[in-house]
Amino acid sequence: MGHFRLDGWLHLVGVCFILPFFYALAILLTGCATSPPPNTLSLDKPEQAEAKALALFSEASLRAAQPDANEPNVRAEIAEMFRQASELAPDNRDILQSLCNELEAQKRYSDVQAALEGFLSLHPDDTDVRKAALRAAALAADAKAVLRHGEILTDALPDDPDLFRAIINLAVFENLD
Repeated sequence: MGHFRLDGWLHLVGVCFILPFFYALAILLTGCATSPPPNTLSLDKPEQAEAKALALFSEASLRAAQPDANEPNVRAEIAEMFRQASELAPDNRDILQSLCNELEAQKRYSDVQAALEGFLSLHPDDTDVRKAALRAAALAADAKAVLRHGEILTDALPDDPDLFRAIINLAVFENLD
């Protein structure tokens, strides 16, 4: 039987365990490990408002998926959460769309109109929201608002034949004076 030498093997294993120890010790001594902790997450006021708005939006969306969501008091609660979220994040179109859908489901067309007008005051050139405001104005039977939004849209989209048909249909079928 041959003689098995452990000396070389033990030396190799010892070196593999000792080198990382000295490396970690060198890091500690150079001060890398004693550096201050990384900055904690801090949000400024607009980011805090946006985060709170998204939390309210999520809560309202989850509440709308509950089995009792069709009860009138629950629908009003959901609309209020979407409204608060919309106030905290007035530039967020997803929140605005959810608010308008909820208000329209409750047939609160003047509130839909007010929400869209608030967004349009910040983004007057947004034609998609303007089209929604035109529709909301027609549903609310607000002839002046229909004409105002229609005029702005025809100036912004002069070559859109569907827009002209929609305005005529709104004026005829909604009995606007």
